[in-house]
Amino acid sequence: MGGSTVNHDSAAARAKQNGSDAQDWVYETFGAYCANKATIDTLIAGVPTEVKSCMEYIVDRSCSRRRRHGRAVFRADQHQALKDCCGRYLIVVCRERNDPETEPLKVVLKFLAGPDIVDRLCPGGFARAKGISWEVLRKATGATE
Repeated sequence: MGGSTVNHDSAAARAKQNGSDAQDWVYETFGAYCANKATIDTLIAGVPTEVKSCMEYIVDRSCSRRRRHGRAVFRADQHQALKDCCGRYLIVVCRERNDPETEPLKVVLKFLAGPDIVDRLCPGGFARAKGISWEVLRKATGATE
């Protein structure tokens, strides 16, 4: 399981810690172990599942409201592998924590999204990686949780 200690001074380090903590949350919630650095994270109910986590809101000074919905980042190689094995994404939306070392992950929303949803939202495809707002994904899936 994740649970590694990282420097939380950078956004990339916080994202890595949050992703690791989300994988731990998946294990605790579904009993599904997430393989570290695997192309596809886990099996949930026998279905290959890639866990994508993001923050509920992030600070964005370029946005008029100074914050925006967090984004799940989809890697092209993972996306293709998930399509090849008829898998799905588990989108885990988390609330920001002041200290990830001491505060537990607070999941505020979780929902499933098939690779077809990502394909619909990225009609031209993507060469390496593509970030998509969890709110856009949620609306595209029709999830209401």
